[in-house]
Formats: sequence, C-alpha cells, structure tokens
Amino acid sequence: AVGGINYTLEEPGEYVLRNGHVKRILPPPRPPCLVVVNGAGPTSVELAWNPPDVEEGVAGYRVYQEGITEQVAEASANLRSCTVSGLKGAMAYTFSVSTLNEDGVESESIAV
Repeated sequence: AVGGINYTLEEPGEYVLRNGHVKRILPPPRPPCLVVVNGAGPTSVELAWNPPDVEEGVAGYRVYQEGITEQVAEASANLRSCTVSGLKGAMAYTFSVSTLNEDGVESESIAV
C-alpha cells in the first residue's frame, strides 16, 4: 500500500506511481526507419524518416547533430521530417534520429 491505498497489478512488468495513478512503464521504442537527407540549403538541411515498424506508444522524434550533446530538433509523432538550420556551408555534418515514447524513453538513434 502506498499512502494507505492498495493497488492491484494485473500484468507483470515495471510500474510507476504518478499523480496518484499506477502506470506501466513502456519498453524503449523501436528506432525510425530509413533516415535520409530530403534537401539541403546553404545553411540548413531537411531530414526525413519513416516511422518504426511498431508505432504503438511513439510520442515523437529527436534529432541530434554529431558533436552536440543536446538535441537540435524535435518532431511530434505524426511528423516525418524536420529542418535543422544554422549550419555552415562547405562542411560535412552527421545527424541521427531517435524515437521517443510516452514515458520519455528513447530508442537507439539512426544516423544519416
């Protein structure tokens, strides 16, 4: 009992108590498929991807640039592309895209 309240869990798994509700912790999502460069300008690049083969629980996508710790872009679950701007011309860049689930857990990232 937590706080004097009893909870019954019907399925095996890991659970968390949030705001008085017991919620099953979702496993990490699968990564997006086929990440590609869809277009490029002098200071920007458009990345596109296909959703993972199992979309259940996907809340969005995060885009990372090699050499930068923080994400450089984020897209909601229904979007399949984003533009990263502020780049310098005549330089090579590597980006990666990961899938984010409803619990904030990320998949492995796929590089392009």
